[in-house]
Amino acid sequence: MSDCPSCGRYTGPQDACPYCGAHRTGRLPLRALKFGAIALATVGLVVLGFVASGVEAPLVQAGQVSASMNLAYVRLSGRCTRGPSYDAQSETLSFYLDDGTGEVRIVAYRAEARELATDARVPAVGDAVEVEGTLRVQPDYLSLTVQLPSQLVITRSPAADREIGSLSASDAYQRVRVRGQVRALREAYPGLTIATLRDASGEIPVALDAGLLRLSGRSLALSVGDALQV
Repeated sequence: MSDCPSCGRYTGPQDACPYCGAHRTGRLPLRALKFGAIALATVGLVVLGFVASGVEAPLVQAGQVSASMNLAYVRLSGRCTRGPSYDAQSETLSFYLDDGTGEVRIVAYRAEARELATDARVPAVGDAVEVEGTLRVQPDYLSLTVQLPSQLVITRSPAADREIGSLSASDAYQRVRVRGQVRALREAYPGLTIATLRDASGEIPVALDAGLLRLSGRSLALSVGDALQV
């Protein structure tokens, strides 16, 4: 109703009649409506955030990911299939996870990478990994960025003592422990040394990443003839 209840003239949206000065009743002031809408929206966001915090990120498989899932927050579960790398200058930690349907590069940057490195929560090849993060989907590349270090969970099986000669392709991604003597050393590229380890049953090349060794507090002071357990 837009007519003054006192003089009957049209007043429009105004609260007081411009002709007789009578105040209209039964309508909420526009300012009150605005503040009410803001308060309702704020409460709604708080409730939504509370509900979302208790909802687990959906578990997806690499083979199911499509372009429409770019920037989606998801959970992946699989096995670390390519040794992690850590670049101290760019503060980037990365490794590859395979869930049986495809391979995804898992990446942590800056503060998240520092926290994982400091806590030595870095997976090794063969470790079972469950991780949450944001997908980055490109035509020929799939990665997941870790947002919360606490959402990277590593399950590591105990290493089995083996002789070098007993190892075969069927042992891929299995954790083993071998002992032997360093017979040769070569630098594949700066930061990566390949040591040839030999025992009575055979020999095997061992990749030694300087960055990862620093994370574990170990040194790379090796010489030919040294005894080595890995």
